[in-house]
Amino acid sequence: MAADIHTGVDTATARLRLLVLQPTPFCNVDCSYCYLSNRGSAARMSLAILDLVCRRVFESPFLGRELQVAWHGGEPLTVPLAWYEEATALIAARRPARIHVCHCAEDLS
Repeated sequence: MAADIHTGVDTATARLRLLVLQPTPFCNVDCSYCYLSNRGSAARMSLAILDLVCRRVFESPFLGRELQVAWHGGEPLTVPLAWYEEATALIAARRPARIHVCHCAEDLS
């Protein structure tokens, strides 16, 4: 077994299946239990940062054959559709042919 002593992860079988991305901390709901202290910020993840994330993830030896990208926030639906069109095109361009990627927008809290 190729277990990492510090994490207990069996690196021989571990596979990255979920990538949670926060395109913005902004949220127009303002739930009292929210852990985000800057949810009033309209900042947005740059496509350059997303490109770097894609390069690192798609280079990983732990990547499985399927990857789910969960767009999480803040409220991810406050980001314009045009940004997601560019972001998903960038991910598709970086994605190795053997990897299937699916996208979802969800509240993981």
